[in-house]
This record gives sequence, structure tokens and C-alpha cells, in this order.
Amino acid sequence: MPVTGMDVVMIDNIASVAYLEHDDDVQRMRTVFDVLRATALGPGPSLDLIKQAAHLP
Repeated sequence: MPVTGMDVVMIDNIASVAYLEHDDDVQRMRTVFDVLRATALGPGPSLDLIKQAAHLP
């Protein structure tokens, strides 16, 4: 289990950067990341999807 108060989330884009330091914000971002990671395709299926989207054989 992570140590409370020791984590920071950095969100950057072309125009700015934001640092989230509050435990609730960090936990929310951790949950979002965990959901994205759990639902992401693996390497093989990802490559198949990219080929299909690019109309490659």
C-alpha cells in the first residue's frame, strides 16, 4: 500500500503542467490509471487493431 501524502501526479500538455498532491486527487488518478490499464489491449491485439484501422494486410 502506498504511503499517504508521498505521491504526486503530474498532468502536462502543450500549454501547461499541473501537479496534484492531495491524497484524494492522487487516488482518483490511480483509479483512472488502473481502469485504463485493466481494459487496454495487449501488444498483439493492439497491433491487430492498428493494422485494421490503417487498412493494412
